[in-house]
Formats: sequence, C-alpha cells, structure tokens
Amino acid sequence: MNRETEIEAIEVLAPSRGDRVLAIGIGPGVGVDHLARHVAGVTVVGIDPSAVMLAQARKRNRALIEAGTVELVQTTADALICEDATFDSAVAVNSIQTWEPFEGSLREVGRVLRTGGRLVTLTHDWALRKSTGREPEEWFHWAESVGRRCGMLHARMWRARAEGGASVAFEVTRGSRSSSEG
Repeated sequence: MNRETEIEAIEVLAPSRGDRVLAIGIGPGVGVDHLARHVAGVTVVGIDPSAVMLAQARKRNRALIEAGTVELVQTTADALICEDATFDSAVAVNSIQTWEPFEGSLREVGRVLRTGGRLVTLTHDWALRKSTGREPEEWFHWAESVGRRCGMLHARMWRARAEGGASVAFEVTRGSRSSSEG
C-alpha cells in the first residue's frame, strides 16, 4: 500500500554510499528493503513500536540483517537508543502523525541526526487530519514552529507525487548544535 510513497521518500532523501539512515515507523519493512537494496553502501536502522510489524520486517529483510546492512529495533521516535549525531538522515512514511509526544519525538530525532542531516516524511492527508485534527497546511506551520524549538531548520512542505498527490512531504534539516541550545 505504501510502496510508491516509500520509494518517493527515499528518492527525496537521496542518501549516499556510506550514509547511516534512520527509518522511523517502518511497518512491515517495505521501505527498509527498498532503501538497503537500491542504495549501495547505505546502513539502515529501522524502528517501529509494534512487535508484529517488526516480525514482518525482520522476515522481509532477513538477508540484509544477516549482512549487517539493516538493524531493526522496537522503539518509538521519542525513545531512540542511539548516540548523538549518529545518522546522516532520517525518513518516515505515514508515521509522523502518530509521534507522541510530537515535540519530544522531533527533538530526539534531531539529537541523533548529524548537523545538516535531513528528516524527510511523506504522509497521507487523511492521516494528518485524523490524527492531528489539522489540515496539512496548518499542521505544517505548527510542525515548523515545533521544529525550530528543536533545532530543526529550513522546513518545507510540498505535495508528494505518490498516491495521486493525496500526501504531503515534509522536510527539515538539523541545524548546528548551538542553534538548538538556549
């Protein structure tokens, strides 16, 4: 169901050989599989709070896990067990609307991104409306202001191609460590 959206998110993220990518809310691991197989030399750490989804993702990505290209962890965006500045980028498809608490989750994702690291998300319009009670444009302005408080800068939003344009893309960049202090 999200395959097209996962592929578009990875295209926008455009990771390079040697990058470490955090995939948030991976569900059954379709995006993790695509990312690890189609971007040579990328290491992916995928997280999801659901044991059921992780079991499916582990089955789908077994060879990549055994090769050391993929690691899967049961956790949420607000409780990452990684050191500061561990990842070059992060991606989330149809999950950012469920991040609770949102500010704590965004702050935590920012903490594990290197300076200049980007978070790219694609989310169905209906999912944003249902989960947040906001229209996509209103949600963007709110998320942008939360992001600034968390040191996440240069926010932008646009209509995704996937799902016939019924999804929005959101991107923020991790500012310098000093930009989030104070």
